[in-house]
Amino acid sequence: MSFTTRELKQLQNIVEIASALMAKAQEHVDAKAAEKAERQANKRVRRSGKELVKFRRDLKKMRNDGVPVAELSETYGVSASYIYQL
Repeated sequence: MSFTTRELKQLQNIVEIASALMAKAQEHVDAKAAEKAERQANKRVRRSGKELVKFRRDLKKMRNDGVPVAELSETYGVSASYIYQL
């Protein structure tokens, strides 16, 4: 089957459009994956029992050593008010 020059150009256009659509779809998938990873990174962690006691003890020790509350809250994912309550 032989193609004319016009048909070849049309096929090239189809391939270019398909490539552009595939690249755009991949960007969308990557953005969704990054968004999901960010949501999971900010997920709350429930501490209980011995782990909670150790966590509170460590936070109090760090505060007494002069570590800023903002830094602790950012690192451990708790609010500044929680740290001040300890």
